Amino acid sequence: VTVFEMGRGVGGRMATRRSRDFRDFTCNHGAPFFHAKDEQFQEIINMLVHEGVVRVWDGNFGSVNPTTQEVIKDAPQTTYVGIPFSM
Repeated sequence: VTVFEMGRGVGGRMATRRSRDFRDFTCNHGAPFFHAKDEQFQEIINMLVHEGVVRVWDGNFGSVNPTTQEVIKDAPQTTYVGIPFSM
C-alpha cells in the first residue's frame, strides 16, 4: 500500500489544524475521537497511549432534543483522542 499525504504534515483523518492567527491554538479534526471495538485494536491503542500519542478523552457526550431543547447525556465506551504535536 502506498499512501500519498496532501497536507503539510501527516495525519489524514486524524489531522491537527493549526491557527495562523493564534500561535498556540491547535485542534484535532476529521476524526476527533475513536473507540476500540476489538481486542487487537485495543492493544494498538494501549501501545499508543504508552507512547504519548493517544490519550483517554474524559469530556462529555450528549445530544439536544430539537423539540424540547433537553440535553441528553450519553455515556459511551472508553473514548480516545490523538494528542496534537507542537511544531
